[in-house]
Amino acid sequence: MLKAQKEQYIGIRNSIKRLDDKFSDFDEKIENIPQGDVGRTTEEARKELANIHKEWIPRLTGTVKKIAKGPLPTDDDWHEALAEMVPTAGGIMFRRTPSSSPDVYVLAGPTGVGKTTTLAKLAAKCVLGEKLNVGLITTDTFRVAAVDQLREYSSLLGIEMAVAFSGEELEGQLKAFHDKDVVFIDTPGRGQFDKEGISGICSTLGKIEGICVLLVVPASVRKEDAPAIIENYGPLTPSALILSKTDEASRCDGLTTLLDISKLPVLYLTDGQRVPEDIHTASPGIVASLIMPSVKAKEPIKIGDALNG
Repeated sequence: MLKAQKEQYIGIRNSIKRLDDKFSDFDEKIENIPQGDVGRTTEEARKELANIHKEWIPRLTGTVKKIAKGPLPTDDDWHEALAEMVPTAGGIMFRRTPSSSPDVYVLAGPTGVGKTTTLAKLAAKCVLGEKLNVGLITTDTFRVAAVDQLREYSSLLGIEMAVAFSGEELEGQLKAFHDKDVVFIDTPGRGQFDKEGISGICSTLGKIEGICVLLVVPASVRKEDAPAIIENYGPLTPSALILSKTDEASRCDGLTTLLDISKLPVLYLTDGQRVPEDIHTASPGIVASLIMPSVKAKEPIKIGDALNG
């Protein structure tokens, strides 16, 4: 009897060892995914996983080991593990501020990422969805088109809009908007290597207290550019990310680098020019599907109906 139990125990130990050897093989192959065959992972997903930021790989492989329902992980297992690593904040809880100063949000980011349109979408969410008293201020006085664009949005939404040419004017406009619930401030686009231009934005914002800076970055950000964006926009002390133009991103292989370096949560995703329809609250699964598009996230993301309802 004892001999039979011992043999059974040895058999179990050998099975566990073989399973550990398989998972050890995953750890080696994930670091060189294009040449490896990671479990039951498809070729398409394997190429996507090859672009994961190197600092995420140990944690990702550790997480997928716990998630995998079989001896070898599937595409869905990798996607679920990736989603567990993605930081999101699920949008902003906009509120009424009848007895205090307005909540102030500043949108900043590189040139051409869609800051002004994104600002208009958020303003529309506040006005149409939450029935809040909103004010818009632009400091992007370098482009006449930017001022005109924001003025058109403010007219359509029936809200006040102001232009600030300096830090002093910005402070004055904020005081004039003291009765607002929410104020959005648009800033000029500056390339990630334009330290002087970004410094100018910092100077304009000055020592205004209580503002929340949202960094708008395109979903197609290159992993080579992500470090410069975070480093050079760092002086603005952004609180969260908005990933824009997801509909134009054929690949999002820089997102894990962006998320790892910034340590910032993703608030919203944008995927078009329509105001207010084309903005969505971020969720881990949706962001994971941007990184790994071969697996579609299951949770819904549309909030346009709520805005229009």
